Amino acid sequence: MTALQSVLLLLFIVCHSITVKAQVTLTSVLTSRNEIKIPGTYQRIEVRGDVTVVLTNEPAGTFLVEGNPIECNKVKPTLKNGRLLINAEKKTSFEKLIVYVPITAVTALLITGEAEIFSSGTIITNGLEITLNGTSQLAVHYQGKLQISPADGYHLSDDTFSINKRK
Repeated sequence: MTALQSVLLLLFIVCHSITVKAQVTLTSVLTSRNEIKIPGTYQRIEVRGDVTVVLTNEPAGTFLVEGNPIECNKVKPTLKNGRLLINAEKKTSFEKLIVYVPITAVTALLITGEAEIFSSGTIITNGLEITLNGTSQLAVHYQGKLQISPADGYHLSDDTFSINKRK
């Protein structure tokens, strides 16, 4: 191997390691996870905005927001009369936020906006009603009682939702 080849190989290795380190650093800066605790109880949840909603079996009282750090910090929950409002409408980026919502004690979930709703595994519910406003897609695996309905002025079509009941 000539001296020139050795220098070029060394230069390639250094440039490659700098690029990988920059990509890892950039990715960690652009993604944030905020755990938000809710003092009080609620049976109804309303989620607004261009978000991905993941329904979980986690205990009530905490939800998680994941995405751009600036956007995550803008999401502030409001609790009033047993209704929790998670408002993600004031986003300035085109990235979707992911909101992990525990539904163990929830009877009603209202989604307003362009949302994707998924379940983290099979959710267990004793009577959850999901009402969809806007253009939403739903793919939920559940056990128990679940009702999906459109809000006034909307309709459901087969290409916007799918549910799978586990026995």
